[in-house]
Amino acid sequence: MSIVTFKDGQKRCEACGAALPAFSCTDLRKHFTCGRESCRKAVRQKAWLTVPVAEGEKACEAPGCGKPIPAGLHQRRQTRFFCNEVCQNKFYDALSPWNAHAPIAALRFIATSGGGDA
Repeated sequence: MSIVTFKDGQKRCEACGAALPAFSCTDLRKHFTCGRESCRKAVRQKAWLTVPVAEGEKACEAPGCGKPIPAGLHQRRQTRFFCNEVCQNKFYDALSPWNAHAPIAALRFIATSGGGDA
């Protein structure tokens, strides 16, 4: 662990984009915010409740799709990933026992894949 020094304006607040004054910190520091509580709270919530997912890291779980999900921040507790809302609806419609229109192939896919948990 070492001390890193930043000059005026070298770092910006992750929430509002304001230039930060000169400061020193350890090289372990990951998030930089200005002194406003709203900015600190926004960055803290983003860091604690989301997880970054790279392009192609996860595949859509809808029956017959398999496209890569979009890169970005996703909810930390999210267990199923879909490339779009249509695929998400297709997946959950196939799970519904009240859906008379669910294709047999989709139900078979879910049954053989252990419910889609991966």
